[in-house]
Parts: sequence; structure tokens; C-alpha cells
Amino acid sequence: MRRFLLWSTLGCASVLLMGCPKGDPNFHEGVKAEQIQDYDTALVQYQRALRADPTNLEYKVKVSHLKFVDAQYHVDQGKKALDRGDLATALAEYQKAQAVDPSNATSAQQVRHVMEMLAAKSEAEAPTPATPPEETEVLAGPPQLKPISRELINLTMTNDAKVIFETIGKLAGLSVIFDPDFSSRRVTAELPNVTLEQALDAVSLESKAFWKPISSNIIFVAPDQPQKRKDVEDEVIRTFYLSNTLTPQDITEIITGLRQTLNLTRVQQINAQNAIIIRDTPDKVMLAGRILHTIDKAKPEVLLHLQVLETRLDRLHDLGILPGQSVAVQFAPRTNLQPGTTATTSTTSTTATTTTPASDER
Repeated sequence: MRRFLLWSTLGCASVLLMGCPKGDPNFHEGVKAEQIQDYDTALVQYQRALRADPTNLEYKVKVSHLKFVDAQYHVDQGKKALDRGDLATALAEYQKAQAVDPSNATSAQQVRHVMEMLAAKSEAEAPTPATPPEETEVLAGPPQLKPISRELINLTMTNDAKVIFETIGKLAGLSVIFDPDFSSRRVTAELPNVTLEQALDAVSLESKAFWKPISSNIIFVAPDQPQKRKDVEDEVIRTFYLSNTLTPQDITEIITGLRQTLNLTRVQQINAQNAIIIRDTPDKVMLAGRILHTIDKAKPEVLLHLQVLETRLDRLHDLGILPGQSVAVQFAPRTNLQPGTTATTSTTSTTATTTTPASDER
């Protein structure tokens, strides 16, 4: 009898161990995450275990229970953020709760409430334009994003890529339009205090997509494919004036280099103005401008300053005042005169002329 009870006990234990879900590694990870209150990770691990064994009843119970716990946790975090006045974080937490458990009525109600508060705050802070923008400003270039809120985005979320894009758009006050060919996938976004553009770039990289503004408050998301980029990307036209080119051949050589380097197709040279006109995407036009600025340099030159002097020996006496070259000398001899007599004496004057030869100086 004892032996029968022993074997029966061992058999029941083995059956329980074989059916125990804790042998699944994903389930194990979920239990660990739940113990440290990382409910997002716990829910993901339980869902993986359920996908591996869809008929396991305990997995189903755990997934349902964690959805409720995780949603309630994010609702509590949203309330704390709302109490301290952090509307962006509060909205993100309520939206996480709504994504985890769509049946949670509190999260849906709080999302609408916080969005109304954000809209009222943005309307109060936004300056009223004095005059509508002119047509020249509208057509000056591609549209620039002007979101309602420029606060840093702090978001950690694992969900469908479309949901994450829409969440980021709501935080910044933007509308998101998706291309019909965009195939959404489940991604994990960890965005700790990043700007709007950084958040959009990170999610685009994970979801194999790209985004572009089509107005000041609307963005367009499409799959990252060469043909799709070519269809939707904007183009700009810019004229570059060259200062140091001398011949049309120089301009032609520069254009050939740009075409081979940047794969440009619409380039026109204007020889009379020493100018190049380029039409392409903003990125390529910017790179072309940097290349032209680098190579548009003056050609090196050498300056020689020469001075020629002439020396002539026959013009040495013209370089100053010449001294006198003749001298006059007169001799008058004395005569003996007697009293009462008159004597006439003729004086012979002799003139001697002395010539001093000029000495040559060299």
C-alpha cells in the first residue's frame, strides 16, 4: 500500500512539473520583471510565452492580469506627472495605458483632458501674427515644422509604429499622415529627453521609414525606398557665382566633377555670369555649395618688382656746381720821385692764366 502511494505521489508530481509553465524562459523573465515592477517588460515576456504555447491557460491569465496592472501603473504615473504640472509626460503615460489596455476608461478620459489643457496652454503662449505670411515667404523653400510645443520628449514605449508616430505628433501638436504603402510593425521606442526631430528620426530608423513636413504642422511618413523618396522629396533651385574662373572650360570641368560626385542631373552653366544653376534636393544642393566654396580659389601668382638704373661717366660734371677754372694777377713796381719833378711811369701788367684740370671721379 505504501509503495502504491509513493508511486502515485511521484506520478502526480511529474505531471505537475511537466505542465508547469515556469519552465518557459520567457515566462521566467516575465516573473523577474514583474517582481521589480517593470510591468512593460513583464507583459512582453508573458505575451511571447503565450505565443509559444497558445493553449496554456496560466499564460492567458498572466497576460490578462498584466495588461490591467500595467495600464493602472501608467495611469498612476500620469496622475503624478499631472500633479507636478508636466503635461507632456502625463499625456505620454495616459497614452501608454490606453495602448496597453484599450478597455481602460480612465486612461481614455485623461488623454482627452490633458490634450485640452495642452491646447489651451499653447494657444495662450503662441504669439498672434500681425500680418499673414507673404507669398514669397511661402514659396521660398520647403515647408518648415512649427509645432505647438517644443518641449523635450521623454517616451519609452513598445507598440505599433503608427501608434508611436501619432503619440509623438500629439505631444508636439502635429498631425501625422501615412503613405498607403507604409507597412507598420511593432517597435520599441526609448526616447529620453530628445527633441521632436530626434524622436521622429529614431522611430523612422526602427520602422524602416522616413518622414518629411508637408506644412508647418503636418508630417508625412512613408516607407524608406529610393523610388518613394524620389516621388515625395522636395527640390530647390540655387545659383552659385564663381569668382576665380577665367574660361568656360573651367566651369565645364567643375560641373563634370559635381555630376560625377553627387549624381546631379539638372545643372546649367552661365558663361557670361560665371555662374552655375543647380536644381535638386536640399541636401545635394547644400553639398554642391560646400564643394564650390572649396574649389573656387584664386590661382597662385608670382610678383617680381624690378628697378633699372643707368650710369654714364660723361655726365659726372652735371651733378653739381663746377668751381672757377681761371685766375687774374697784376704787378705794379715802385718808382723814385724827386721833389718838384713829375715822372710818368708806365706800368706793364702781366696777366697769367692758370688752368686747373678737372679731375675725373669714378
